[in-house]
Amino acid sequence: MQDTIYTGAIAGISGGLVKLTVGLSLYVIGVAETTILHQAAFAFLPEGAAINSAPALVIGLVVHSVLAALLGVIGVYILRLTGLLYGGLLWVVVYGDLAAHLVPLRLLRPDLATVVTMLFNHLAFGLTTFYAAGRLRAAAA
Repeated sequence: MQDTIYTGAIAGISGGLVKLTVGLSLYVIGVAETTILHQAAFAFLPEGAAINSAPALVIGLVVHSVLAALLGVIGVYILRLTGLLYGGLLWVVVYGDLAAHLVPLRLLRPDLATVVTMLFNHLAFGLTTFYAAGRLRAAAA
């Protein structure tokens, strides 16, 4: 069990870094209006807090990293059981439903480009997480 948790956490963080890189790149070039850091910060800061400030973005990074590790562990278990395309499933469940309860839609889905960006981010997360998990498992064997 510890091996699965370690593998999932490392794989999830790896996937999270790729997801973050894709998202930030698309934000910087102006395709997306928000990033996962803004959304994560908003979910944990008081109403009206500046989510574009450095401290808020650090909070967003910590929240994103912890969730990436947790989702990586869950993903390794799900992959063992179902083999689903985990990134796509996360986009539907987490971004499509759960996040809407924590982050206002004007920030979560300001436009179609941001929604599509989030899909690419989540697919990158899923692919990287399971690539890393496979490599870690192979190295441990």
